[in-house]
Amino acid sequence: MRAADFVAAAGAGQQALFAKWLNERDCPSTPMDRCIAPAIWAETRLHIIVYGTQLEAGTNRYAAEQWQKQFLDQFESAVRIYKDFEVTERELADHDVLFIGRPETNSALAAWAKPLALDYDGEVFQLAARIIRRKTTLWC
Repeated sequence: MRAADFVAAAGAGQQALFAKWLNERDCPSTPMDRCIAPAIWAETRLHIIVYGTQLEAGTNRYAAEQWQKQFLDQFESAVRIYKDFEVTERELADHDVLFIGRPETNSALAAWAKPLALDYDGEVFQLAARIIRRKTTLWC
């Protein structure tokens, strides 16, 4: 997915936020417009990583560990990693989730595909009524 596709899929209500972050050099200085994205990502306790074990478990685990390492390197705090079958509905509902693996490899993502409005079939997925064809895709 290209950044432009992501921005378009986010909808009209998010365009002002994207414009501010993508087009301005410095963070806005007013309290209402202050930079929040770095602070949000720095709150690693709010995030979890869930990797698929149905297929490609080793590859998905490795990818999850690499993402965990990125958080640790950048924010000096580790994000918890869960296997798809061990994460609870409460954990999924209470955290920002980084899913590793396609729906057929990650049972947690497969269970959340409908609530996320994710229509996936092999190398083709539909997000926000837009069909995207990719051989490799980052699911998050």
